[in-house]
Amino acid sequence: MIRWIFPLLLITPLIEIALFIYVGGQIGLLWTLAVVVLTAVVGSFLLSRHGQAVWQRFVNRSASGEFPARELFDAVCLGIAAGLLLTPGFFTDAVGFALILLAATFAENSQADVDVRDADREMYPAGVSYDPSIPTLESVVEDSWSRVAPKRLLAQLDAG
Repeated sequence: MIRWIFPLLLITPLIEIALFIYVGGQIGLLWTLAVVVLTAVVGSFLLSRHGQAVWQRFVNRSASGEFPARELFDAVCLGIAAGLLLTPGFFTDAVGFALILLAATFAENSQADVDVRDADREMYPAGVSYDPSIPTLESVVEDSWSRVAPKRLLAQLDAG
């Protein structure tokens, strides 16, 4: 992995220079600069949008006690994409957009199995409807705790 970093740092600027020369020759200098600025603006918008979605999924998954592995992968992809999109050039922008697409596709596939919960719903597998009359695990645990825990605590205090 480390041995690929140095050649990439040498080859990437050469690819960018070649693409700038080629595209500039095809569409002109001003249009080339306009496309570079446009890709930076569009990339910033997409990063902001997907970054907020990844953060929300990360918080939800962490709060539910699950390890947010997919969200961490998405965050790494978006972080690398941000660095590439901040670097002016066509090649780095293409790789950055590909990473955003990868993170978005990965997130879409991870959410296909689960309906995202609203404020008044729990998470259910896709296709399973929400029935408020059926107690959730949280309500059962909380109800059991409130009925059993004080009795156990009082028993332990009396014994001790």
